[in-house]
Amino acid sequence: VSELRIERIRQVQDKESWIMGLKKYLVGEIRDLTQEEAKMFGSIAMNYEADQLDLLFYCPTTKETAADRDKMMRLMIPETLQQDILHHYHTSL
Repeated sequence: VSELRIERIRQVQDKESWIMGLKKYLVGEIRDLTQEEAKMFGSIAMNYEADQLDLLFYCPTTKETAADRDKMMRLMIPETLQQDILHHYHTSL
């Protein structure tokens, strides 16, 4: 079940243009980006990581160790899924 959820989040992340662009920037595929997009993604890229499943995570920079930064990682939920996730969370309480 969780694999299906992960796959759905990844697919929807890939449909949101800013998330897809940031993922491309993070792996070095900047040839598909405009100069303006590359500049914008360059200014925020230090706070994001894509994992081996191609999911985008927000991980704010910190003065602590890399292990501490990993504890602060947050999965980026695309806007189109936020209401669904909130609904499922509240109905499961």
